[in-house]
Amino acid sequence: MATRSATTPKPLKDRIREANTAYTHQTELHARLMQYSQTTPHSNVDEQLRERLHAGEDPAHLIDDYVTAKNRENLAQQFGRIVADILQRTASPHDAEAQFADQALDLCRDELDTIMSRVTKHRALLEQHPATIDAALAAGSLDDYQAVEQILDDYDALRVEYQRQIRLQDAGLAGPKISAVECRQFVDVDLYFVNKRRRTSILEGYPDSQILAWFRPEWTSTSSRAEHLLLIADNEPWLPNADELNQINHIVEQLCAHQWHTGNLGSDRQIFDGYQAQLKNIVFDEPLPEPTLTRRLA
Repeated sequence: MATRSATTPKPLKDRIREANTAYTHQTELHARLMQYSQTTPHSNVDEQLRERLHAGEDPAHLIDDYVTAKNRENLAQQFGRIVADILQRTASPHDAEAQFADQALDLCRDELDTIMSRVTKHRALLEQHPATIDAALAAGSLDDYQAVEQILDDYDALRVEYQRQIRLQDAGLAGPKISAVECRQFVDVDLYFVNKRRRTSILEGYPDSQILAWFRPEWTSTSSRAEHLLLIADNEPWLPNADELNQINHIVEQLCAHQWHTGNLGSDRQIFDGYQAQLKNIVFDEPLPEPTLTRRLA
């Protein structure tokens, strides 16, 4: 039976923002200046002078007070413009968060490691996870059900925060180009990439069986969040950065856009091996093959 934690950790997004000193400084400064701006009274020195003159006070006795107050009013207005400018520049935390995105991704990877350790520890519970809370109640396994649901919720929250950080690195990345990459075996695991490969134009009788097989992949479907998380856990969970995502998506696009013709077998094999080597270099950190040197004959 799973044991429930006595303390609930802060959401990942909050922990990342707390670790981002530039973000915390900016938000604290903005809140402090906003409070000052909203609570500082504003006076009209000219109007106050008119009221005192109408009340019968001697102008000779008022001039020194007026000059002092007017100078302060002018300087206070200049000060207020500076405060307003800083308020405007600190209103959005985007820049502070974008500059911290690399470190934030490292924190996401730490979170992924923690979640996968919990998956390993509670694998049997994940494999037997009831589809509904009613089923868990009927089986008398509510604590186990809630423990697994917490793991699943934490993984979902991680994916949401991870995708937010990727968009901070590259606003042009979105949709399945991020969400479909959850593990190093993403081209075999996620239906987005499986379908891209299956839709590639290549003859069923294409003579290179390895190339043909790559474009006719099998796919393991999952019917629940628990099954999906176990599938990811079994296929090397991975959180690439935006540059890596752009590269692997580009390579898959090029592989699937190539015209695979039986008359170009030698060229096809060279292209296929080259792209596969690039994928393995990015995903598995495998070294690229040494370039083949062709000796010219005299």
